[in-house]
Amino acid sequence: MKITALDYSILGLLATSSFTGYQIRMVFEKTAMGKFSGSPGTIYPALARLEKQGLIGKKEVSEKRTELFAITKAGLRALNAWILSPPTREDITRGIDTLSLRIAFLDLTDDTKKRSSFLSSFSEALQQYIGELESYYKTTGTHMPKGGKLAYEHGIHSYKSTLKWIQKVQSAYSGKA
Repeated sequence: MKITALDYSILGLLATSSFTGYQIRMVFEKTAMGKFSGSPGTIYPALARLEKQGLIGKKEVSEKRTELFAITKAGLRALNAWILSPPTREDITRGIDTLSLRIAFLDLTDDTKKRSSFLSSFSEALQQYIGELESYYKTTGTHMPKGGKLAYEHGIHSYKSTLKWIQKVQSAYSGKA
């Protein structure tokens, strides 16, 4: 069964502490993690799916008559593999929010070499994509309607801003910030 961005965001949250299902929902509802959904109709099925896959487990808190979800060792392994996997072109073009989430969870990893490799590959993929966008714009930009041209320029500037941020992240993790 495929693990979704929502699943990974739950795993990342549970890697920091144990939570009830309601507490998880509230984190999603009240933070930027809501981008990945916060409705009970998605959170609770995701928790059930993650539990069935052995990536999380439940522990009862008898004095509160509630259950806490906690990440398992298998869940930590899956989360670390996802965080540190090299970004794909699709990640760059359609999944920048998910890549940002992976950056948010970088401190959960302890393999500095793989962390550095992930950040380098992220930076390189961004640079390559920006080059492709600029090349396309150079050849077709003069033929675009004004609004299309402005929107395309905004896209290029957004990716350049993300690249600048990733370079800042690289510096922070290499100890040069």
